[in-house]
Amino acid sequence: MADSLPAPPHIEPTLEPAGAAMPAAEAPPTWRADTDALLQALVWLCAHHGRERSALALLDGQALPAPLEPVDAAALLRPAGFEADAVRRPLAEVHALLFPLVLELKEHDAAVVLRRLPAAAGQPLSYELVMPAAGNQRVVATQDELAASATGVLLLATPRVAATPDDSGAPAPTEH
Repeated sequence: MADSLPAPPHIEPTLEPAGAAMPAAEAPPTWRADTDALLQALVWLCAHHGRERSALALLDGQALPAPLEPVDAAALLRPAGFEADAVRRPLAEVHALLFPLVLELKEHDAAVVLRRLPAAAGQPLSYELVMPAAGNQRVVATQDELAASATGVLLLATPRVAATPDDSGAPAPTEH
């Protein structure tokens, strides 16, 4: 897709000299796969398309930044049988055939956008969502509510169709 996002920079760890005093600080919160909203959105998306994968199966031992970034999430979906890309696009401009999709929210949250709801005259555009971080709770949010809480990054993913043998009797292209 033309408006794909670049991969986030990865920061290499630095080593302190032996015996260097470590500043007193609180330990950072521990990242867990079962609490990463974007990763849980991928688990939901896989199950929805009949390609169930656990969060750990999707990670497959890969070292990725925590919390998960949309570009890395797209890469995790490809081995699971999806064409996937992270794009920056207004939700209102997404074609209905691309739903469900994952919407990155601020504060390392994510939502699966199931569909755009028909708007009644004078009513705002709204969407039906699944919130993976809230136990897959279904909610409805207006375009304005989503614009205020979203980063503008969407994860578009469609399942790849498995190749099937041609049963028409025609020779395969390599057999001509």
